[in-house]
Amino acid sequence: MTTGQAGTVSAASAPGGGNGRISDGAKAAPLLAPAYLWLTVAIFLPLSAMIFFSFVTDLPLSGKPWSLTLANYAAFFSTGIYATLLLASLRLALEVTFWCLVLGFPTAFVLAKVLKGAAAR
Repeated sequence: MTTGQAGTVSAASAPGGGNGRISDGAKAAPLLAPAYLWLTVAIFLPLSAMIFFSFVTDLPLSGKPWSLTLANYAAFFSTGIYATLLLASLRLALEVTFWCLVLGFPTAFVLAKVLKGAAAR
């Protein structure tokens, strides 16, 4: 901060610019809030519920006694069909990722070159 001739503080030299303007983060917060709310409700809550239920013996609100356990994971890894299905799912995920990369990168490159050339005109 600097002081003027009469000992007053210049607003432009105050921390944060002192110009009374709203920061970019504060401007973006109302625009991002619906997206973060949707992400929480549609992705994080169901995912955390699925993880929680994978560690319990029975549904907590079913009226039956329940407790935390690793038996579900022991059964998953000791049963052959689950290992087969897991490997098939991982293989499919890798194939899809591979084809997205093979098709997506050249397409994005061509579009970037075409659009860049069109914007320059």
